[in-house]
Amino acid sequence: LLARGADPDAVGGAGWRPLHLAASRGHRAAVERLLAAGADPRARADDGCDPAAIARARGHAAVAERLALVAG
Repeated sequence: LLARGADPDAVGGAGWRPLHLAASRGHRAAVERLLAAGADPRARADDGCDPAAIARARGHAAVAERLALVAG
């Protein structure tokens, strides 16, 4: 979808973006593709959580660390 111009920061239900979903499932490759396409690692869902916090809460430490690093 990204190759066809999909918005990497499209907002869905509960304010989640594709990066939140990829982080919640621990999909490192998808996280990297979304970041390369310009997804915002600082974006907050309606509950105030950013993708790194969601990854951390779901037990995906490596993904959480990567997101925290790029978020600054």
